[in-house]
Parts: sequence; C-alpha cells; structure tokens
Amino acid sequence: RGLSARQVIEATKQEERQEEFQTWLDATKENLQVGDVGSKLTPSQKEDYHRLIFAFKDVIAENPKKPRLLKGIVHRILLDESKDCTPWQEYVRRCSPAEEEVKAKEILEMLKNDIIEHCNSEWANNLVVVKKADGTPRVCVDFRRLNEVSRIDPFPLARIDDAFEAMGKSKIFTALDCAAAFWSCPLAEEDKDKTA
Repeated sequence: RGLSARQVIEATKQEERQEEFQTWLDATKENLQVGDVGSKLTPSQKEDYHRLIFAFKDVIAENPKKPRLLKGIVHRILLDESKDCTPWQEYVRRCSPAEEEVKAKEILEMLKNDIIEHCNSEWANNLVVVKKADGTPRVCVDFRRLNEVSRIDPFPLARIDDAFEAMGKSKIFTALDCAAAFWSCPLAEEDKDKTA
C-alpha cells in the first residue's frame, strides 16, 4: 500500500520540500483552481489540495492532449500464436468530409504532442470518428481485428463495496479525471508497428 493523503501532504512540509513547494505555488497559483465556485473549503483545506497537486505534479498533465507518461509501466500487445497473426492492411473506409477534417486535425495534434509518430508498418488499422457523450467527435483506431488475435490479459477490478468502505466517514471527496489516460501508458517498442 502507498502513503495516505495525509502522509503525502506532511512530506511536502518537510524543510527540503517547503521552499520548492512555495516556489511552485507562487508560479502556478494564478492558474490553479481548487474547489468549485462557492465551495466552502477552508484555507487549510485548500492548502492541503495545493500540496497534493504539488506532490503529484510529475503525473498531472498541464495540456490534456499531451499527458505525461507513467513511469515503470510499458504496455505489450502479445499475439495469440494459435490464431492467424499475419499483418493486415485494412482498406480506408469512406467517411464524410467533416469526419476527414476531424481526423486530419487530430493526427496533426497527436504528431505535435508526440503521441504518435510516422512509421512504415506492415499493419494498417482504420481510423474512425465516434461521438462522445457530449456530442463532440473522438478519433479512434479500430483495433477490433487486433483484439481478436491478441492474448487475453484479464485484470480484476476492485470490489465496489471495498471502495465504499475505504471512504469511511469522509466528508470531502475529490474526483480526478485522467487526461487522455490511454496515451499515458507507453507502448513497448516492439509492439508499436501493430498499432499503425
């Protein structure tokens, strides 16, 4: 188990980190909003949040389209050798000019932010545009075919009742959303060609 939030906050108050914290806070305070408008957080509670954000500043993305990479994690795409894993080149599907524009814009943005790179791969998967819950477009790679030949890698989810129990009698809750979380997990070099 890791440190509790209180332990993390206290660690930022140690003499060697206090000056670094204050310098960081002075530089970011103008763009840092803690709590909703009209929230009833005390100055002490706001400082605690500032200290938590400072403690994890290395993994908090300043630009949601360019998330920081998680350290110590590399995603692998392992193929099921009992299936036909011959590389494929899917034909480009037709889409509307508006969708083509969305794709082109997103590709340029991802290249600029080092999310993707130019390649010459034997594999070619289609890009598709889907609508998010709010109606805005999201560009996705259609990996259904790749998923069919990949080894299943099951991962158990936490029990929801354990999660609720861990919250105990807490009165203040924070919701964090991982900005483009999928892009935060680097892909193993030997598997990048499969995602073209």
